[in-house]
Amino acid sequence: MKRQDKVGVVMKDGEQLIPCEYDSISSWWEYGPSAHYVVKDKKVGIIDYIGKVLLPTEYDSLDYVTKDVVIVTKDSKYGAVDINNRLVLPFEYDDIRFDIEEWCATGYEYIRYIYVRKDKRYYKYDRETPVMEVMLQKSIIDKIFKNYL
Repeated sequence: MKRQDKVGVVMKDGEQLIPCEYDSISSWWEYGPSAHYVVKDKKVGIIDYIGKVLLPTEYDSLDYVTKDVVIVTKDSKYGAVDINNRLVLPFEYDDIRFDIEEWCATGYEYIRYIYVRKDKRYYKYDRETPVMEVMLQKSIIDKIFKNYL
């Protein structure tokens, strides 16, 4: 449904699921039908299929979504939050990536390692320990950051 240049979702019976307050709503979430990307005032967030806000529309971009981690940008810095908008990594990085092979192998469900770049240095964050270590292996840096799909 569209009203005054804003969009929302209404059921066939007229029940409003998602209020007409967004500039755009994705028709599906890239990694499952249970949520939608939404844009409001040039900021992006995630809502579930009945309109419950999972991530508020306060981010510049959303990338690499798993069931429990979302890479987001705010004020030109990368950070990571969980699907309940709790901070996983602070907004202080120049780039954040997952290992695509690990991500695909888990069916986009789980990522153990998060790779970050800050001030031309590369780090690997282990979510299970949680430890951030400096990465020195050029082959891993190239795989994660330079030879990215």
